[in-house]
Amino acid sequence: MPDGAAAASMRAMNKLITGLLATVALFGAGTATASAQMSEWGEDEAVNVVATSGSMKIVDEETFGANEVKTFNLAGTKFGTIGGWSPWPRAFNTTISRCAGGEVRGELHVKADAQTSPRTVWLEAYVYLYEGTSCSTTDFDGYSEHLHFHLDPGQSITKTFKTTNMAEGAGDSVTATVTFSAQPIL
Repeated sequence: MPDGAAAASMRAMNKLITGLLATVALFGAGTATASAQMSEWGEDEAVNVVATSGSMKIVDEETFGANEVKTFNLAGTKFGTIGGWSPWPRAFNTTISRCAGGEVRGELHVKADAQTSPRTVWLEAYVYLYEGTSCSTTDFDGYSEHLHFHLDPGQSITKTFKTTNMAEGAGDSVTATVTFSAQPIL
């Protein structure tokens, strides 16, 4: 058993260690709070949502002769700019339209909304198919599943959308595969 001076020294040491541990815990909590705050949009922070790669393939089934097939490159397509605060928009809604065979139109719809905490972009994307007598037809004949996903700044994700002509049972189709990327604006 330690004598009086040694016991006092050990109590002082225990008190010092307890204080150091409390300080480390306090700084650790402060760091977690700072990280959470950093995950929110800065006033001058925004991202461009772009297709780093992608294509849209449209098939116009023909009763007589060969089907007309066109594949469109979507790489480099900018869907919109989004940020957490003014002057950046908080949302966008973009439609990319392509046509094959003079009568089958595919549309890729991309909707986005900035979530402020945590800092992320929520997206909804899908394709529509129109088939009629021209590329400007309003005869809506098919749609893909509406996919919902999010991107953090600097993140990319690949999604595929497909629909056929549901109204007339024809072999017309639209397939789009897109790698979406949220590229920070510096």
